[in-house]
Amino acid sequence: MNTKEKFQEAFDKMMKDFNEKVEEVKSNVETLTKDVRSRVEDQRGQFEQYAEKLQDKYGHRVDTNKIRDNFLAETENILDEVKVKVDKLFDYVQHQLEERKAETAIHEAVDKFGDTARKVVVSAEEATDNFMQGVREAARKARSSKDEAAEEVKEEAEV
Repeated sequence: MNTKEKFQEAFDKMMKDFNEKVEEVKSNVETLTKDVRSRVEDQRGQFEQYAEKLQDKYGHRVDTNKIRDNFLAETENILDEVKVKVDKLFDYVQHQLEERKAETAIHEAVDKFGDTARKVVVSAEEATDNFMQGVREAARKARSSKDEAAEEVKEEAEV
């Protein structure tokens, strides 16, 4: 295993672990969001009951409906802010993942180009060797043909 493959395996493992952690964080945030919503709903129910009791007791002194509406509006604003922050976090994580994927793709393209270039060089060297072998064979045949022709001329001259 060469260094490149070791680094690639390490990088792949790191990306897998990172993706697992992102999924875990996403799951935790979703669970937290569900819990907060559930608690807010529970609190809303409790506050409605409490508001009814207060209205019955102090209805003429305090406008409990207005207080309840303000509280619910504030709670919704807080939930919206949490949602925006969570969305920003996931956007940032997604952006980081896209950058890493692009970087990996560039490295892979460079590696493929290098491999292709090496294959072309090896093929060119093989073709050159084959060509030179053919030239040597043709030269050898030409020399043997020349020697044979010289022998024939010599034999004819003697006759």
